[in-house]
Amino acid sequence: MDVAMSDADEASQLVIELASVLIKTMQSMGKPWLRAFVRFEMTSSSNWGCNGSYETPVGVMLFDPFTNGRDLFAAVNDLGPRLQQTASTPEREILVFLVVVDSEFNYKIDFESQDLERWKITKRNGASGIPVGLT
Repeated sequence: MDVAMSDADEASQLVIELASVLIKTMQSMGKPWLRAFVRFEMTSSSNWGCNGSYETPVGVMLFDPFTNGRDLFAAVNDLGPRLQQTASTPEREILVFLVVVDSEFNYKIDFESQDLERWKITKRNGASGIPVGLT
């Protein structure tokens, strides 16, 4: 069995799991929503974390790590290091990834290997809560 193909298969499965947990989180809230985002960053083999936000018809909200984001963040922090390991190559180590889902169950994942600041999610200093660089 080709090892690269095995890593690609595992990475694909992890992406689907991440999108699924984000969609299930949004569905469990029982409120109208448009898009949801979760950003994972891994600066070393022992330092990683995530945050996220969601867009509703009335505005953008950040997930609260103590309430509506608790189970989501636990799942992402479990799956994230595995995805980072399987999606990275010796030539390109993944530092950040961003999962985007919408209310029609479409999903997308982007990877970043150079800019640790890419797609930051914040509402500080007047930011919208949408990942920086997205509209």
